[in-house]
Amino acid sequence: MNRVLVGDIGSTSGDWALLSTQGSQYFSSSGFNPTAHQPSQFEGLAKTLLEQDCKDVIKIYYYGAGVNSQESRDVVNGLFEKVLPGAEVVVASDILGAARAVCQDSAGVVAILGTGSNACSYDGEQINASAVNLGYLLADEGGGYDIGKRLLRSYLYDQMPVHLAEKFKLMLPGGSAALVQHLYGHEAPNRFIASHAKFAIENRTDMYVKTIVRSAFQSFIHAHLIKYESLHKIHFVGSIASYFCGELGEVLAEARLALGEVIQKPIEGLANYHQRSKLWETQ
Repeated sequence: MNRVLVGDIGSTSGDWALLSTQGSQYFSSSGFNPTAHQPSQFEGLAKTLLEQDCKDVIKIYYYGAGVNSQESRDVVNGLFEKVLPGAEVVVASDILGAARAVCQDSAGVVAILGTGSNACSYDGEQINASAVNLGYLLADEGGGYDIGKRLLRSYLYDQMPVHLAEKFKLMLPGGSAALVQHLYGHEAPNRFIASHAKFAIENRTDMYVKTIVRSAFQSFIHAHLIKYESLHKIHFVGSIASYFCGELGEVLAEARLALGEVIQKPIEGLANYHQRSKLWETQ
């Protein structure tokens, strides 16, 4: 039985759909970012694919974070040649995956707010304009990395209100010195910093947290979305957009933009998009 594998792979985690004439089978894996991670960090993802018995897939559609150049696509292709050498691999950006998941064959403006962030204009098939992707060191405004960094900085600068600081320090058992040492020795610092955004999710009703989240969203909107003013609804994909859709809608409205559809994970939409093509029937 011919099968097609579709993946939506972020820096932190990945979601997969194994498509066949029998329907869709879903599973998850660790994440991978060819721009931010070492090739060795692909090993956990590869192990999952082998455990899920994907050896006979005829084609792989990989939509990934950090896929922003031919070099990054070549990295992913080279890794798959070692793991699933018999499959044809199509490597594309996570923002194209998000657009296809939300819009299917219709045009629209789509943004990602997950560990990182991105935005694009989609013509119903391909991206026709996208945000400048500078990676987490220079950008990723509004995503989990940005929010985590703002929280860490607020705590370490002693700017966080006492009632929040008492809770936040439980995330830093070794104190600030151990945090900095761990951060600069971590193999994926963007993922480590983004993990602290869960504090914002757990305390999202607190006004101080809301202010930090809103500020992160404002930075993202002014960097990437303001050019779409009054023209389109903006659709969002990602955990941060999903958890904070209320704040996101408010900040968008202040910028004279409208909130469209918000989904946490695009994998089901991507499965639907590719399932309709029934690629395995032409082999």
